Amino acid sequence: MVELRSEAIVLRVVDFGESDRILHMLTPCSGRITAMARGAKRSRRRFSGALDLFHYVSFQGVRSGTSSMLRLEQASLLDDFSGLRTELSRFGFGCHFLEMADRLVPEGMAAPDAQPLFDYALSVLQLVESKTIDLRWYILLQLHSLKAFGLSPLFHRCVRCGREDKLPGSAGPVEGKIAFHVGEGGVVCPDCRRGQEGFLLVHAGTLRSLEQGMSLSLDQLHRLRLGGEVLEEAKEIIERFQHFHLGLELKTESFLEEILSPARRSIA
Repeated sequence: MVELRSEAIVLRVVDFGESDRILHMLTPCSGRITAMARGAKRSRRRFSGALDLFHYVSFQGVRSGTSSMLRLEQASLLDDFSGLRTELSRFGFGCHFLEMADRLVPEGMAAPDAQPLFDYALSVLQLVESKTIDLRWYILLQLHSLKAFGLSPLFHRCVRCGREDKLPGSAGPVEGKIAFHVGEGGVVCPDCRRGQEGFLLVHAGTLRSLEQGMSLSLDQLHRLRLGGEVLEEAKEIIERFQHFHLGLELKTESFLEEILSPARRSIA
């Protein structure tokens, strides 16, 4: 038996049987872990309301040598991020972010790799807790999070030949636009795409904005303005890129689409 004491963010909770819960949690020591909390729905002493979505907890658990699932012995609440539940767009994006983390963060990571991801997740939840998430914030946080989780689109140079000098002002079927290949995860210069189809054609300004968004820190993202056609192009790029490289559409996407529909948008 191996004992584990750590902090965690609760990513997903599944009721199991009459009183147990299975949890997916993000930790600074092992990345994502799966844990069984026996009697979680009955025991106030051992878990004291700590095992819920968004919760930042301190826990103690044990793992046998043959099992990949941790047995959770006790947990205490450090922060419930209650602000995420006070506004629909915050709650929607918070759920979306946790689903991304649950899909993209591997289990059994080494601490030096897991710690930055854990710190990043905490920072995102703290930021979103104080924001009304409009379409601009959704795109920027989505892009920033994909990069943090290891999926970075390439916007500033050709994904095939690596050249930067051939991208600005490239000619093509639509003048002034640049080709983006979703499957290859980046822009493609005119020479490398000659005679081929199946690309998204987007303005150079959109690509520059997205590249800048990836280079900014979380607390600097508010400086970046996206509007009009740039915003719509950015949304299509990020969503199609994510669908392809995750191999599915996240369950929370349709919920966010409804919240951020044109009738409800307020773009900062």
